[in-house]
Amino acid sequence: MLTYSRYSTDTRKGSAKFFSAWQIGWVLFIGTSAILAILLLVNWLIANEVLRLKNVHVEGLHFMKKKEVLELANLDSTKNVYEFNFGDIEDRIKNHDLVRDAKVSMSLPSTIKIQVLEKEPLALWLNTKLVAIDEFGNLFPELEHQLFHDYPIITNLPLPKDTTDAYHKVVNFLRTVRSQSFALYSEISEISYSENIGIYFFLTEGAIPVFMGEGGISQKGTNLMKVYEILDSENGLANIEYLDLRFEDQVVVKELN
Repeated sequence: MLTYSRYSTDTRKGSAKFFSAWQIGWVLFIGTSAILAILLLVNWLIANEVLRLKNVHVEGLHFMKKKEVLELANLDSTKNVYEFNFGDIEDRIKNHDLVRDAKVSMSLPSTIKIQVLEKEPLALWLNTKLVAIDEFGNLFPELEHQLFHDYPIITNLPLPKDTTDAYHKVVNFLRTVRSQSFALYSEISEISYSENIGIYFFLTEGAIPVFMGEGGISQKGTNLMKVYEILDSENGLANIEYLDLRFEDQVVVKELN
């Protein structure tokens, strides 16, 4: 005689159903996780490619070449734009003798912008060739001569041995004039210094000599520009032999005979 246990049969059926559901759930979990992982990897690869450095824009250059700035920046084109330390890039660029300041920024998705503020020459110093100098009289790195325009030329003066000699008197004069009266600064063609005359220069208009002497730069500059504007408006510059400001609060206008 066969005896069936109702309890054990139901229990086995329940166990089978439970095991089957757990198994399916686990498979679904693993499958879903794998799909999500693949999607995340694909998205990361796509995003990394989109953000990878493709363009570098350099602005503000007048004397330097773009190639020079890029060499200083030393950008790894395999990186994405978020991986760069902009402060380090700026520091490398600012180490160049022609750079006053540099700012680096990003433009999504794949461009880095470099804004360079170059040092502006104060004048050109003439020795065997023209050399640009900064506002303190320091020599610039060698520049292309075609970039030399609209800068006063310092002539007949050797390089300085200290900061009190004639060379630095001329440099200080030009720096002051440029900051206080750019109109006068732009009218200076050549400039020099002698013990008898002090500072003297030639105007771009008609190569008229101007004797400035020593001291009182600000007031002398103001007086000179007033007289210059009057003469220019009356077309009188062609008849001028020289202008002399060595006397206190006076502008002596010597006309041609």
